[in-house]
Amino acid sequence: MKKRKRPITLFYPDPQNDKTQDEFSNHLLKDFLIPFGSVLIAAIVFLTANYQLPKWAISVVVLYLIIVMVVVMINPIIRIISFFRERQRKKQTAKSFYPQLVDSGKEFVHLIDGSTNNIIYLLQEIQGWAEISNNPILIDMEHIETIRNWLQSVQKHLDLYRFKDFLHLVSELSSLINQYHRSCVQVQQRLETLVAAGKLPEQRLRYLKREWNLRRENHNLFINKWGNLTKSINESAGDRVCIDYYEPLKTLE
Repeated sequence: MKKRKRPITLFYPDPQNDKTQDEFSNHLLKDFLIPFGSVLIAAIVFLTANYQLPKWAISVVVLYLIIVMVVVMINPIIRIISFFRERQRKKQTAKSFYPQLVDSGKEFVHLIDGSTNNIIYLLQEIQGWAEISNNPILIDMEHIETIRNWLQSVQKHLDLYRFKDFLHLVSELSSLINQYHRSCVQVQQRLETLVAAGKLPEQRLRYLKREWNLRRENHNLFINKWGNLTKSINESAGDRVCIDYYEPLKTLE
């Protein structure tokens, strides 16, 4: 049995820390170093007014200038380091999870296409039942078609993969899957109401329960796998870049 790879967790810059560092550097520069430097240079000029500037005075001034330069440059240096660390973090996250993202996209296609073993096919099948003709419960097929077209666009970008686009593509695919899953949850609630109403003949009621329960298992298997993947991506990214919680579909009792 292969061991599951632990997600890569890298440095993630905190904007609040950057703000605190800026405030501290500005305070140190304006409230201490500049006033201190003015007094220091004035004192050296006064003490050495009648003779040549000694080496110790030159050393003090040079040291002061070095300190000021360090304080002035520290924040830009930190930002540059953070930028390259952030870039490396994104690259590592993309490299680790890109293959799984592609596979998930392909699996999701089978949930929303015309396959006979998915929920959409079942809902289209029972649409013609006379017992529910006045109470349509089907999923919005126009919405499903929008999701299909959206998914095709995401997959094209996956084929032209660039690591800097990875987190955006994860977020897009996450939104697609979440929209479809929420639609299925709403359908489940309508089916529960239909079953509770007792309007279906026994044969159709057994068929509906059996087929729904079988198809929801495949649906939930994919959703659980996707949820685990998105949790790992969020952990690696150091942020919640995609939805990582999905309410499981229930059986029809």
